[in-house]
Amino acid sequence: MEDIIKPPAKGYKYYKNMTYEEMLDLYLKTNSFRKCAALTGTSHTPWKKEFEKKYIIEKRCNKLCNYVSVSPKPNSTIGNYDWIFCNNANEHIKEPLLRGGISQLDVDPIEDNIYKIGVVSDTHLCSRYQQIESLWKFYERCSNHGITTILHAGDLVDGMGVYTDQIYEVFLHSEDDQTKYTIKNYPKIDGINTVFISGNHDKSFWKKQGSDVCYNIASRRSDMIYKGSYQADLDIGSIRVCLHHGDGGVTQSISNKLQKYVLSKINEKGENAPDALFLGHYHVSAMLPKYYGMLAVQMPCFQLPTPNYMGRKGLNPDIGGIIMEMEILGEKSISMKTEYVGYKPIEDDYS
Repeated sequence: MEDIIKPPAKGYKYYKNMTYEEMLDLYLKTNSFRKCAALTGTSHTPWKKEFEKKYIIEKRCNKLCNYVSVSPKPNSTIGNYDWIFCNNANEHIKEPLLRGGISQLDVDPIEDNIYKIGVVSDTHLCSRYQQIESLWKFYERCSNHGITTILHAGDLVDGMGVYTDQIYEVFLHSEDDQTKYTIKNYPKIDGINTVFISGNHDKSFWKKQGSDVCYNIASRRSDMIYKGSYQADLDIGSIRVCLHHGDGGVTQSISNKLQKYVLSKINEKGENAPDALFLGHYHVSAMLPKYYGMLAVQMPCFQLPTPNYMGRKGLNPDIGGIIMEMEILGEKSISMKTEYVGYKPIEDDYS
């Protein structure tokens, strides 16, 4: 390794003075941010941040593609950005990880000032415990109701390495395989769009290799609209709906986390707090019809209990989705009706 670069003088942050090309060259030779950091007098995190900073400033995407003599493997990474392959195998597009924000959704009312949407969460595709047959049934039910938009509160795929022994609970292990499976098998019904955020299982590939599986899927499915990581505010007419993927485990009081997230939205956004909150991640249902003026729903899921996580903790998930009807009664008055659609467990729903 000594022939790559001379070790820096003690305490001298040599990496700060490196050009983008020098940092890239070192990374390509070592294939490790930690090795790059050790050779240039710093630690892993500041070296990586400096590299990303230089990449963003200089916008070297096209130059980088020409610089690499052989094409990177699908979904390999340079810095904090993921490679997305276009139809032309020699062409690469790199996009930063999307963050949550506010979006206006194009949802037509079913009647004057009345909107109807479906909501799902935690589908965990590529898990041996997925419930894809029931997920399809829910989409068909929404279609029969004339629904054109279904929201998804995160954990589209099961990911990899989220917890110990997860490797034995998935039937496809690589990001590329999980991406292809989801593109092919996630429900696709004419007239219905899926608007979704990523959850912690989706982000497992980002943590491992800097690749955003949700962006990759949405870039190849025009009916799937990606709105960022962990949370997004979505305006439907004058109604603001928040999708949020939570953190941590379920407490004995099932609605405890839901209550905390409602209060956090109110404290953070004040008058701009959402009218409705749909909280993913917990796999068990809870609903607060008007908690501090907000409809709050903790979402069910489409996954059976996994033996190495939910089963071990003695947790029993609720399988199903939510259909919500929203009526604008006045300038600040909204009526919301929710229908919980539940399904019985199906074993081995992945073959």
